[in-house]
Amino acid sequence: MDVINSMKIKEIPNMGKIIFDKFYNSEHIGYFVDLLHISDKIVFSIAEGSSVAPFDFQEALVSLHKNVRVITNSTKNMELLLSLKETDTLITLSMTGNYALATLNEIEKSKANKVLITLNHSTIFNEVYDKVIHFSDNNSSRDYIQDGVRNAYTIYGFSYLFDLILNRYFEKYNN
Repeated sequence: MDVINSMKIKEIPNMGKIIFDKFYNSEHIGYFVDLLHISDKIVFSIAEGSSVAPFDFQEALVSLHKNVRVITNSTKNMELLLSLKETDTLITLSMTGNYALATLNEIEKSKANKVLITLNHSTIFNEVYDKVIHFSDNNSSRDYIQDGVRNAYTIYGFSYLFDLILNRYFEKYNN
């Protein structure tokens, strides 16, 4: 059950801490941090204009000597995707799942470790991605592209997620 939906009204002042603790302490963050650390190359794939967070995150990882690229639907590079090896990681960022659905055929061709971060719980993603990280327990599942979804997750979700990941990365690997 989604943390927000399971709360009582009197718990709302603690909402940020509850959500932070639940996701930050989840196995997803640990998995993601370890995968970033061991990957030779890291490629983020995201819809153009959906968030600046991956570019800020790219800067932080480059400062940690990680080989990071960000590609979008307007800069998509099939040659790059096909050149990725099993020691590389391809991360698709698609809060609603729309971008992930639109790029499934391209992503499937890559040999890299494939990770999807989304709100969409569609099982179709499990056929292409090695790991699907759901940003919420809300069991919203669609195998089709939908229009006009804007909410706190789609607006701030990736910024929040990358802050959590970077914090955990520094805790674990910044000697």
